[in-house]
Amino acid sequence: MPWPLSPLYTLFHPVVPWSATYIVPALGVAGITALTIAARRRWPAGLAVWISYVALLLPMLGVVHSGAQITADRFTYAASVGPAILLGAAVAWCRQASRERRIAPALGRGVTAATLARLVALAAFTIPQIGIWKDSVTLWRQAAEAEQESDIPIFYLGWALSEAGRFDEARTYFARSLARVPPELPALRAQFLFHLGIVEQRSGRRADAEARFREALRLDPEHPAGWIRLGIVLWTRGEREEAEGAWTRAVSLAPHWVTYQLWEIRQAASEMPDTAVIARGRLAFNLGALLEQYGQPGQAFEEYRVAAALLADDVTACGRAKRLAAGADISEPVACSAGVRP
Repeated sequence: MPWPLSPLYTLFHPVVPWSATYIVPALGVAGITALTIAARRRWPAGLAVWISYVALLLPMLGVVHSGAQITADRFTYAASVGPAILLGAAVAWCRQASRERRIAPALGRGVTAATLARLVALAAFTIPQIGIWKDSVTLWRQAAEAEQESDIPIFYLGWALSEAGRFDEARTYFARSLARVPPELPALRAQFLFHLGIVEQRSGRRADAEARFREALRLDPEHPAGWIRLGIVLWTRGEREEAEGAWTRAVSLAPHWVTYQLWEIRQAASEMPDTAVIARGRLAFNLGALLEQYGQPGQAFEEYRVAAALLADDVTACGRAKRLAAGADISEPVACSAGVRP
């Protein structure tokens, strides 16, 4: 049944193999395997479909795990084709057998009615499920309701509310996420504090934003986006020397940026004031270098182009932008600063 589905099913740590989360599915798999093997002579289609299901599902079983999810509904789409065909064939057989009087006609009619009822139920449950994907807020609200013990959907719901400008609600959900994180995980607490700081910053509460960013940086001094956003708050308040120091600190951490979300750094850098020319240029250059390393020439070109336009004495940024433009067949011009040598 397509309800209640969630965009994320969290993999909780530590993994406890003997918990119901793992034991119940394992027993189900063992039972189906035993039944299909035992009935293979009388019902070979069952074993064939079960083998195909397992084979199609195997690449997505998470033997080499990636991400915060333990599974996803989409993983079963291709694998479910076999069971769906088997079920359809069973219904067709029942209808044919009832017409030929090999089974009671009432049974054939009952199977047909049950099949139609199931199709109607599937459609009825699918309609509200489609509505969940209306926007990020409705999507993550459903995820938070479906898996209330997980912090991740609560965090993403706060993020979606913040992006939608609903700062009071976003603050509530980020605070809930933060309250669940134990002191033994300072980096994660710092991340939630960082996003609380963004909420305060966007809602115009600069003093609260500064306090959140400083607390986040106390827990995780190598958080580059935290230093960038702290610098923005300080610059807006007129404390430009301290703001420059925060941005210099962010640039000095460039070798460690790979451990953070690049979009957080890029978004923070894009919100820097236009008058912070040197700091913005240096951040753009380092972003370009990392994006190029990650095999993103188009995005790297954009950052190098920003750096080349802002840093009058940086020959490297201009050269790299032109090299990427030529190699990736990018037609956009590179406007290097006047001080750049050919």
